[in-house]
Amino acid sequence: MMKRALLGAVFVFFLAGEALVEAYGEAWDLDAPCQTFVKRLAKSQAKMIQCASNFSSPPKVCTNCIEEYMQFKQTEYETKLEKNETSLDGTPCSQVIYSSYLLSYNADVSNTITHKIWEQSRCDSCLHIHWDHESGNNTFDYEDSTMTFQLNLFQWRNCVSNVTSYSSNTSEICTNCMDHFNELFKFYWEIYTAPEIDFCLDVETTMNDTITIWHNVWQCSDDLKPFDRRHDATMLIFVSVFLFVITFFFYAGSYIQAERAQRNLLQYSRMMPPTGLRSRLMSSSTLTEDFSLSSTSHAGQLRPAGLPASSSCYFPIFAFVIITRVGYVQFTFSSICLLCILQNSKKSREIRDGWQPKKIYA
Repeated sequence: MMKRALLGAVFVFFLAGEALVEAYGEAWDLDAPCQTFVKRLAKSQAKMIQCASNFSSPPKVCTNCIEEYMQFKQTEYETKLEKNETSLDGTPCSQVIYSSYLLSYNADVSNTITHKIWEQSRCDSCLHIHWDHESGNNTFDYEDSTMTFQLNLFQWRNCVSNVTSYSSNTSEICTNCMDHFNELFKFYWEIYTAPEIDFCLDVETTMNDTITIWHNVWQCSDDLKPFDRRHDATMLIFVSVFLFVITFFFYAGSYIQAERAQRNLLQYSRMMPPTGLRSRLMSSSTLTEDFSLSSTSHAGQLRPAGLPASSSCYFPIFAFVIITRVGYVQFTFSSICLLCILQNSKKSREIRDGWQPKKIYA
């Protein structure tokens, strides 16, 4: 009995405390007059966040949460301009909500909705909102590119729905709806690659999911793939033959020029010793002049040995310029050019190191 009486007394005291708080709470609540605006803003924020969470996988906020976003921005506008209602110390409620305290949850949530959700989704690329905060009559309309994409998308989906209504074979979808898919992808790619036009995240996500289900789930192929494969095979054969010809001429030219340089050195080493007056041969000025002229003349003969590093490389460089659009041969041509430079640099060093000036016989 004592326990029941004690519990009853606690319950009555709790109810009395609630009544006192409800009746006299405004007496010690500094910001009580602003709670109405706080709750209204929180309600609009909650609706927008709930909508964004519901359409987060895949992200499609721009096309599904427009009304919630416009209502949130209208409430935010009215809250920031509220000057008539103040807290107990005379501070405007707009200042109380956004800047009176060290941390404002309302401001953080509003910034998250505006910048993290709406702007990062690039919603302005898909629709345009006509704001009229004064009258509260806010309207919107979609961009022409978004409308055209939606039209092509609905045509493709209608085709898929018609096929699946009488057949469960996915190959029927690939055959009958190929044209609609190509038209959809063609338009999307034109907008996607245009530098001055962009799509919102809703459209990009929708197209990515459409491509995934078309290729990975239904195993449908593009109608241009057989032609592309034949074209790639032809280019591969052409590039292989071209590389072989370039390599052949490169090594042939290097071999011929190296043999010519060695022949000149051999002929030079077999020359007869010079004859003349001993006094002239022993002259230091004559020795210097003779050695200079000999070096100059034979340097001119040895010059062709260094040419392959530049002239023989014209073939792969020229070929690289011709078919530079073929991505998978760029690395091969770069390797050939590097090999050309290294090979001929090595030959030039060997010929240069093997050359000796003519001997002076006393």
